[in-house]
Amino acid sequence: MIRCSSIPRLLECPSSAADGWRLDEPSEPAAAGSAAHLALAGIVAGVDPLEIDLAACAARYGADRDEVERLYAYGRRAWAQLAPQLPTGAALRSEVTLAHPLWRGTADIAAHDGERGLILDWKTGRVRRDHTAQVAAYAGALAHEYGWPSSGVI
Repeated sequence: MIRCSSIPRLLECPSSAADGWRLDEPSEPAAAGSAAHLALAGIVAGVDPLEIDLAACAARYGADRDEVERLYAYGRRAWAQLAPQLPTGAALRSEVTLAHPLWRGTADIAAHDGERGLILDWKTGRVRRDHTAQVAAYAGALAHEYGWPSSGVI
């Protein structure tokens, strides 16, 4: 099964899926991203941003606290702009595990109001890449999992 986050890389280099090639190598940036995702899930869930323990989030993943604080600050600013754009009356979920017959992944935020869906995936890396294929895979998995019409807007 293919991970949604691997799809952009696989489109650039299909042979990167060769047997034995590890997709989830641990790294400092990955640890900081995981810790920031944990903290940002709290604000999405409605926790007061000042009450989120960033030191605990960083410690959980062995990440640099300063880096986690920086990423969290960026995420808070982004969330302040994105939250008002959520579909009215939508069910909001964070860290949504998705499965499709061909791929799987975890969308950071998913919301749907019966007509329109929204998928948000925090990007905490410094490399700018096109993640359209990853988010499209999340959209396909959400539509498959919840039986949403393919003609809907996600």
